[in-house]
Amino acid sequence: MQLEIAERLQTIAPPGSFAVQRSAPAEALRIYVEGVGVLDLPLAPRTVSRLREVAKPSRYGLRDRTVYDTTVRESREIARSRIRIDQRRWNVTLIPLLDDIRAGLGLAEGVVLKAELHNMLLYERGQFFKSHQDSEKAEGMIGTLVVTLPSSFRGGEMTVEQLGEVMAFRGSRSDVQLVAFYADCRHEVRPVTGGARVVLTYNLLTKGIAAAMPPQVEPHTLDALACALRRHFETPLDGRFGGEATPPDRLVYLLDHEYTARGLRWHLGTLSSRARTRLAHRRCGQRPGASAARSFSRRQTFTKHGNARAIPRTGIPPVAARGATPGMTSTAMTIPATEVETTWNRS
Repeated sequence: MQLEIAERLQTIAPPGSFAVQRSAPAEALRIYVEGVGVLDLPLAPRTVSRLREVAKPSRYGLRDRTVYDTTVRESREIARSRIRIDQRRWNVTLIPLLDDIRAGLGLAEGVVLKAELHNMLLYERGQFFKSHQDSEKAEGMIGTLVVTLPSSFRGGEMTVEQLGEVMAFRGSRSDVQLVAFYADCRHEVRPVTGGARVVLTYNLLTKGIAAAMPPQVEPHTLDALACALRRHFETPLDGRFGGEATPPDRLVYLLDHEYTARGLRWHLGTLSSRARTRLAHRRCGQRPGASAARSFSRRQTFTKHGNARAIPRTGIPPVAARGATPGMTSTAMTIPATEVETTWNRS
């Protein structure tokens, strides 16, 4: 029974993608860096040299520490406090692009994305950042926005991966390139082989609840799934300890993404974009040590009556690198049949 439900769920594709790229003209962005001045775009080698002089070696999060290890990450960074952006000019371009990015990520109309500047990064010849996940840097954070400044450089390709699917992004010599992705995605910056890759990084936040676009589901698929759910909740299972056989009152799902305790608040945000649902036997949720949720692409919850409706995406902001942030744990989610209806959520 559970296998049939899982197979039918696999035929329903979530809307949007886990990562999207957009571009903007260089003149849309005017940046002042303390100690350097206003940056002329595209960046010239002379400007890059001046940025190097005010930048500091980059560190990264490892469990409960911030460490410096050039075998994992070698780059330089400039703190947000030293950066000034002509926000009025930039917003003319950025705000419409954020709405376009919202749609590309599969978030519903009415969801407002906000980009909060984090820092500036400088990658020169031989520098890189190995595969990692971003930490939860702000309340309501669902992802990361990387804005690559126009310049001539070779290598330095950024790859973003989720569940074996990889997308690769490069910069431009003339335009600003924006790449947005959910924070549960693993990503890396491959070594720069020539020139310099300079980016602004932003925390991608949502205001309020982040609802998803409902997926397009064929009526016959939904009907068949509802029938399978009814059978699941109507078929008695052997009672424990020799007790009377009774129908189950819930389904349990193993989730694919790790969250911090702060992320486990249903009213806040979204789930990651395309992780797959793994359907488990109802007893799987009882394994010891389970204490927090892992993400899934389409969150399905069911009633005994098999009713189905699309609801706004509720859920949990995807956060933090595996093994890089304290408090990251994984578990199964138990969904009582008496409390919920069938929902289709992009995650």
